[in-house]
Order: sequence, then structure tokens, then C-alpha cells
Amino acid sequence: MTIDEVTRAADVLGADRWNIWMKCGLHDWAALPQTDSHEHYCPQCYTVWTAEGAIKNVPGRHAT
Repeated sequence: MTIDEVTRAADVLGADRWNIWMKCGLHDWAALPQTDSHEHYCPQCYTVWTAEGAIKNVPGRHAT
């Protein structure tokens, strides 16, 4: 999967992404799949981590 595909998938989730991210719990980012550019991502909430473990796209919290 490319980083663009992961980003588009995260965008499709929209406001629901926060809730999905919260349900995922603590991620073991190093064990997650990698994009073609070697960033790790969660296939559930589409959060992306750098190779060093920093989150690149924290989901925004939306009012419910």
C-alpha cells in the first residue's frame, strides 16, 4: 500500500476515524504493515508512523 492510499483511506473514514483509533487501543507500530515508503500504518484506523515511531497523522477528535 502506498502512503497516498493510506491517506485517502484515512480521509474516507472522516469523523469516524477518531472512534476507530480509540477502539484500536495501544498500537505496536513496529509490528504493523509498512507502506511502500517504509512507514508503518494501522489497517483499521489508518494512522501512519515514521520509521522512528512518530505518528504522522493523529486523528482529530470530533464532538459527538
